[in-house]
Amino acid sequence: LSKCMKHTSPALPWGAPSVLMSVTNQSSGSTRPYETLEPLAKELKQDIITIQDDDYDGLMRALDRYVDCDQTVLVAWHHSTMMELVEAVMPSNFWMYHKWPKECQSEGFVEPKWLPGSKCYDIILSMPLRERQGNADRRWWPGWMDIYHQGFGGSKHSKCAEDLSKREESDGRGEE
Repeated sequence: LSKCMKHTSPALPWGAPSVLMSVTNQSSGSTRPYETLEPLAKELKQDIITIQDDDYDGLMRALDRYVDCDQTVLVAWHHSTMMELVEAVMPSNFWMYHKWPKECQSEGFVEPKWLPGSKCYDIILSMPLRERQGNADRRWWPGWMDIYHQGFGGSKHSKCAEDLSKREESDGRGEE
């Protein structure tokens, strides 16, 4: 994914991530979210900020601490607890996003059939953050959520497709 997340795309409208965060799963020992970000962190010369499993308040505190306006933050999380994450950071809008899909086939990635439960590994959830004014207990608050497909085939030769396909920048004269 590192080659597909270094540029502006429909899923990354502000460009490459300037902050990388990953969940660490103490109970199962899974390091897949962290391992997913490692090549991108190396490419972008960034550290990965780790959040303890199920510490959703810790995630929001980390956002308050490390994020500035007009930045892309990439958070890698376990798909099996993604809906708990959404509920924790977007409680007032959770009713719209209450169920993780069973499948999410894309043009560039075939979901593994042999895995139990949800086979949806290709989704990117995008939550634009709004800065709260006044005396709020959190600086940033998600305004809404959009769903994108990675569309990445999984090998170093796979092209950047679907919502990670490179968006051509305008030359400033209104022409593409």
